Amino acid sequence: MSGVSVTDSENVLYSHWTLVASLLKLGMSYQDILGLTESELTYLLASLGAMSDKDKQDNEKRRR
Repeated sequence: MSGVSVTDSENVLYSHWTLVASLLKLGMSYQDILGLTESELTYLLASLGAMSDKDKQDNEKRRR
């Protein structure tokens, strides 16, 4: 996105709520999400990213 300036705090906020929305979509309750530590949230974010990358790779292989 050319010309758009995003601060570090805005980036963290966006990442946090994207993760919360992803966990809610997976069926996790908001109350359970609130009970997670920062470390657990970071682990979940990394895990979801890895799973997404794996899905993309699998889809690319199937298209070939």
